[in-house]
Amino acid sequence: MNSILSVFVFALCFFDLHRPGHEEGIAQTLKYDIIRSGRVVGTMNASMIKNSTNVEYMTESKINMTLLVSVDVYNKVSGLFVDGVLQKGGITRRVNGNTKADVHLTLDKGKYLINEYGNVSSIQAVIRYSTACLMFIEPVNNKQVFSEVFKKFLVIKKISEHKYALQMPDGYQNIYTYKDGYCIEADVRSSVADLTIRLRK
Repeated sequence: MNSILSVFVFALCFFDLHRPGHEEGIAQTLKYDIIRSGRVVGTMNASMIKNSTNVEYMTESKINMTLLVSVDVYNKVSGLFVDGVLQKGGITRRVNGNTKADVHLTLDKGKYLINEYGNVSSIQAVIRYSTACLMFIEPVNNKQVFSEVFKKFLVIKKISEHKYALQMPDGYQNIYTYKDGYCIEADVRSSVADLTIRLRK
């Protein structure tokens, strides 16, 4: 069960999005269907708010499907980048209403403080590309992606034109396909279930 819940983050249609303080910026949202065995079991919204120096990414997904029992999964992944460097980000996950992940990252004096359920650790790194970016930025020049849920870098590699494989810690690969710079489809594989995240037309 933990394996399939973890991959939901990587899944995780344009309209104007208005927020106070972003009046002069660009805002976009991509809407996706989450499909299992040919049936839509959930939805995902990926949003981006951009101004001169800041870019904020966020993905939210909701899934309802039956494994051995009915499972409702909510994921929210976010990242705020300033001049191309992640300043803060995190992930929230709830399963059947119960919190299963609550991780917050904050850049502080050249390292990231990671707060997970009140326990603070740190990582010395410069994060320029994280899973929060995956739906909006084709990883043309990126060989690794920082995972908010696993709290480490994962390897991503090009396997064909505009198609990339993200290596998961459990040995499976998630495959992302891009068009015009945006992710149009993600195939998420695990030992529990196979999902396809597809951009709505």
